[in-house]
Amino acid sequence: MTNFDYRTFKEDLKKRFYWCYSTQEKKYLTEKGYKYLFRCTHFETGNFFWVYDVSDALMEDVKIWKSQYQKKKVSEAVVE
Repeated sequence: MTNFDYRTFKEDLKKRFYWCYSTQEKKYLTEKGYKYLFRCTHFETGNFFWVYDVSDALMEDVKIWKSQYQKKKVSEAVVE
């Protein structure tokens, strides 16, 4: 596989799938009714991650979760 082929393949994967590396994000998505396709183990860290089919609704909820997570993260940093 050439470098160009690899980059093209990787971009196609990003359009098709969403990788979730946070257990809290996975919990949020599960509570919203999304089901992941499969759970994987990261080859370097050994941590789990979850793979979802990309949809407009999923990506909207991911944006909402990330904005809430960032607000919580900032507010916790201010308290400390």
